[in-house]
Amino acid sequence: MALKACKLGKLVLAACAAILVVTSTANLAHAALLARFTMSTSTPHVGQLVTFNGSRSVCDSLRGCSYTWQWFWRSRDGATHLGGQMGRMPIITYRFDAFAASKPFVIVTLTVAAGRLRQPSIASAAFRVLP
Repeated sequence: MALKACKLGKLVLAACAAILVVTSTANLAHAALLARFTMSTSTPHVGQLVTFNGSRSVCDSLRGCSYTWQWFWRSRDGATHLGGQMGRMPIITYRFDAFAASKPFVIVTLTVAAGRLRQPSIASAAFRVLP
């Protein structure tokens, strides 16, 4: 029925087009967030500048997204510990120190959030920092 109404005249056609655009924008705004990132190397060394790129994450088109980069490590008893804050931009550079290299592996996480009412998305990668 909407298509028939849109064919009636220029004014109705313009109104239908506006409704379609608003509906499409609203649907995109509520699409699920998706955190994802790449690293400039899969085997970073202590002191090496590593680029983490989360710019291809899927965000909320109306509110935008916030980005939180952190790294963690696990102790022998399985507890997870915060190693450090890495940045809050879609693309960051970071240098791991000797403390990170002393761990069997580290876990880098990117959390993408859009407001308090939306469930954030988290992407992670585990790897060894080499001395």
